[in-house]
Amino acid sequence: MIVLGGTHAGAFYARTEKEIDYLIEHIMGDLIQAGRTPDGFEIIPERAALSIVKGKYPEETDERWPNNFLYVSLNTQNGTGR
Repeated sequence: MIVLGGTHAGAFYARTEKEIDYLIEHIMGDLIQAGRTPDGFEIIPERAALSIVKGKYPEETDERWPNNFLYVSLNTQNGTGR
């Protein structure tokens, strides 16, 4: 099983338990939270997209896009997530 995680940091293919732990820590602690830019524009909270894939395209599989997605969004200020 390979877990594909996509965030502002890019795509990450987690193949081992240690890599999956790293991906979860990244999602739990590094997603961009809501706020405002210095110009006053709203920052929309970032969400991560997780998928179970056969391998990295095109090196390991001919499937270009995953056929499953789990979107994760967290608010670390009040401890909620979706």
